[in-house]
Amino acid sequence: MPTAAEIERIHAKHSFLTRLTVPASLYPGQYEPINTVGSWSFILARADLDDPIGYRLAASLYKIERAGTLSRPLAETTVKNTLGAINGPEMLQPGVARFYKEAELLK
Repeated sequence: MPTAAEIERIHAKHSFLTRLTVPASLYPGQYEPINTVGSWSFILARADLDDPIGYRLAASLYKIERAGTLSRPLAETTVKNTLGAINGPEMLQPGVARFYKEAELLK
């Protein structure tokens, strides 16, 4: 999760991003709100985000995408949109890439 200073630096450099707060308990094991920056179609995380957390985040988003229960803010956070927005799989967080490969969403 980016610090307040990192959020300010990111937003200053990329003004198209919005300051976001991911509400507490939106995901299993997430007990506190997460302040970050992002857009309707992606969430940014710190560079050293643990791979298991990236994996679980991707798996959770995919699970709710398949169930058709994405909330309005997450409605465009789909695998298709994510993969369409990047220049290549090397841009994915390693845990996210591992989940996509295991789920056969990424070759």
